[in-house]
This record gives sequence, C-alpha cells and structure tokens, in this order.
Amino acid sequence: MEEIMNNIIHSVLVTYNTQIEILHKTIASVCGQVDQLIIVDNGSKNIQSITDVARSYGAELVALPVNKGIAYAQNIGIQKAIQQGCHYILLMDHDTIMADGCVQYLCYEYEQIKKNNTKIGSLCCAYQNTHDNMVSAVWYTQGVMLCKKQVDYTQQKLFEVDFTVASGSLLSVEALKDVGLMDERLFIDLVDVEWGLRANYLGYKNFQSFEYIMQHTLGDKKIKTPLGSVTLHSPERDYYYIRNSILISRTKVIKASWFIFFIKRIFIFLIVFSLFGDHKLRRLRLMLDGVRDGLAGRGGPLSR
Repeated sequence: MEEIMNNIIHSVLVTYNTQIEILHKTIASVCGQVDQLIIVDNGSKNIQSITDVARSYGAELVALPVNKGIAYAQNIGIQKAIQQGCHYILLMDHDTIMADGCVQYLCYEYEQIKKNNTKIGSLCCAYQNTHDNMVSAVWYTQGVMLCKKQVDYTQQKLFEVDFTVASGSLLSVEALKDVGLMDERLFIDLVDVEWGLRANYLGYKNFQSFEYIMQHTLGDKKIKTPLGSVTLHSPERDYYYIRNSILISRTKVIKASWFIFFIKRIFIFLIVFSLFGDHKLRRLRLMLDGVRDGLAGRGGPLSR
C-alpha cells in the first residue's frame, strides 16, 4: 500500500451544460479519492453555476470559451495534470459516480499488473448503466471477430479488453507520454476506442475491473427495435459515430475485428436510427454527412 501512497493521482473531469445536481454527486464521489480534481468546461451556458460548484469542492476549473470537443478538453486537463507532477490520471465524465475506495484500488491493481512486466495502457471500472441497470460488457478481439460479452464477474474480477470507456479509467503518465494524447479530430465519439486501439498497436494492454462497479449514464435513452434494444443519442452524435468509425478505420491502428465491426455498425445505424429514432430525416441526413466526411478524412466539429 505504501507504493500507492507515493503515487499522485489527478482526475480530469469534462463538463458541458451539466445538470448541477448530478455534477455535485459526481464530484463528491471522486474528489476525496484523488490529490487534485481538474474540471475542464467546454463552453457551458451555465458556467457560473459550474464555477460555484468547482470552488465549493476546491477543484481547479479551466473554462473554455466554446465547445471544442471532449478530446480537446481531456487533453487540456491531462497536460495540466502532467505539468503539476502527477503519476496517474483518472478521466471522468460529469455523470459518473465512483464507489468509495475505487480509485485507490485501481491504482493498486495498475501497479500489480505492471509488476508482471506488462505494458498497461488503461484500467477502468465496470459501470452500471443508469438507463437499464445493466453492468457493462467486455469488448475483446478473438481472431478477426470482435466479441462483446456479459461476464460472470463473481468468478473473475479482471479482464483484458481492447479499450476502456473513458469515464472512470486510470492512465499512467508514462503510458500517455508513449501512446500520446486523445485524438482531437474525433471531437467526441469513439475517442476512448481509438486511444485503446492505439495503445494495443504499440504493445500495451487495457483492462476492465469488476471489483468496483461505478454508476454511469450511457446515451440519452434506450429504444426497442426489431433488432433489439439500442442506445439512442442525439442526431449529431450519430454523425460523429459514423464519421469517426470511418476515420479510425483508415488508420494503421485498426484491427480487422474493429474494421468489420465498424462497417457493419454503420449500415445498422443507417437503417435502425432512420426508421426507429426520433427526427428521422435529420438523423439520416447527418449520418450520410458522416459517411461523406469520414471518407474525405474530415475531422473536427460538425459545421452544419
């Protein structure tokens, strides 16, 4: 435990038009578990309320004038945390509730994995989705197939995965300096997937732990379709998902399993969300725009 005490852990939490009540719960769950909390706000309309909350918890706030995307905001916080001399960085969204003792455990587990001469990229907690109370699955490659599996975590607590969901994930400064920062051209969706695949490409392994289960809100809501229950985001998020799937598929870090998955998922999105989502025509137009921009190699924010 002494080696954990010697590690300095900073948390980077990104906010954007966040509900203040939820933000209170998120910060309260993590601020006592880290040495410093850095909040990076992406041009929120309620920035004064967020400022008041940050001040009440002694958190450091970086207020960006406009929304520059989660990857950009994470990088601002990561660079600031590194400059302040931390060893580990815990990434957080504004709607994730960490269990007591979780961060210390993640740090301990990270150190234990490193002792086995394993190059470790990220380690995260499993989460329970507040929409349906389902505990997150593990994503891993088997041959050319990408597997998404609900596991019996009463028998096993730690699983190697292709990527970890950003919120609640612990990354060492050492790994970040080698693998690099988040890809800012992706703006929002699949930023964590790309970083995980990039880490894999460079010989790092990512892990998901079920020792602690955090509370996390994924998407806006769930809808039922003939193809099963799917998470519904805003039409703009559909654009980013499809565009970024194509952008990542064109990089050298892509695995065959993920390339196949992305291509299949693009067609599923185009069909399911244009037929069963709200704002059907807008969703379809934005998704087609995503295909076009992805093929053209355009990143950054949606400009229309």
